[in-house]
Amino acid sequence: MMNKPLIFFATIITIIGCRPIDDKNGLITLTPIPIPEEKTIKLSNFIKDIEYSILPAEAKVARIDEAQKFENFYFLADYEITRGISIIDQDFELVSNIHNYGEGPGEYLTFLDFTINKNQKTIDLLTLNKLIRYDFNGNFLDELKLPGIISQIQHIEGDTYLLYKSKGLHENFKGPDDISILWTWNLHSNELKRVPSSLERVNIPLFTERNNLISQGNKLQFSTNFLDTIYIYSNKIELVEKRFFNSNRPNFPYSELKNSSQLEEKLNDPEIQKTYYYQLTNLLENETHFVTAMIFDGKYTNLIYNKQNKKSILFSEIKNDLDGGHNWVMPVLLDDENLISIMEASYLVDHFEKGRIPENSPFFQMAKNLTPNSPLVMIKYHLK
Repeated sequence: MMNKPLIFFATIITIIGCRPIDDKNGLITLTPIPIPEEKTIKLSNFIKDIEYSILPAEAKVARIDEAQKFENFYFLADYEITRGISIIDQDFELVSNIHNYGEGPGEYLTFLDFTINKNQKTIDLLTLNKLIRYDFNGNFLDELKLPGIISQIQHIEGDTYLLYKSKGLHENFKGPDDISILWTWNLHSNELKRVPSSLERVNIPLFTERNNLISQGNKLQFSTNFLDTIYIYSNKIELVEKRFFNSNRPNFPYSELKNSSQLEEKLNDPEIQKTYYYQLTNLLENETHFVTAMIFDGKYTNLIYNKQNKKSILFSEIKNDLDGGHNWVMPVLLDDENLISIMEASYLVDHFEKGRIPENSPFFQMAKNLTPNSPLVMIKYHLK
């Protein structure tokens, strides 16, 4: 879990150009996201305290790839191991599991993404060929045929959704057209509208992406791995803001992504790792902070941007000087005031057994009763 793979490649297509620019007027806000030269080494530099909660044993998730919170519910998705979603309430009681493996109505062999329809209060699962809708109790409601192969989906409002298809998909996997990467789709009318984007001119390799298309308030955010820009759209799908990384260190050049046979070697080259950084999207946001991830100095690194003081911090493995707990923070969710990580108990047990944990600390009191087979643990880091 701690050693995240740098990237998963399926097809590499030539990348051209530099940062896409599509400003047509002065109505688009340009927001620089500073990238510090040095990483933060102490958790207390940006965290006040830590809270631990053990998830219910009945939850059918083994590792959390993506999480969302809506009203008083947590929606936790495991795309690879159990291929299911568990819904947990604020008291950490299980509400339901969605674990419908099969090929019949309301069933799937795999799913790629999910979104919450906030108007109808449904959980909508994106599979390879259909969108399957469930209520919060896990009951199957209906399913709709997709207008092509889609990589990510996000509910906008009513029956309208924003769709994204990676340009790295093999040519046999057709989207709604051969040009666009973003569309709006109305489930009721089946109307499909292209969302113009300068990224259509940039061919990006196919790799695993998580949290690269998200909703926050009445806005949507979109980016992809390797890009140094995050695009913010209104709920009318008008581009209103572009956030770009501002660093003395250059972003890994798009031109270097051409040769798939040499790309992994280049990304693992120590000199290249010292020279460049690149984004691995993990877009999370609340009213005061924005989060994503990147490869920096060759290591998986989190970036937290404070929207109030306009400052950022970077951290990879970090000294937990608050309660002696685990030294890795792997965010999957950012709620009103907490950076949230969900870890497998075995990692916490291993750390606990190394000793030197203060007995009066929250981590010690939680971990002393854990076993490697205990349920997942939600860790809330209260931001300063």
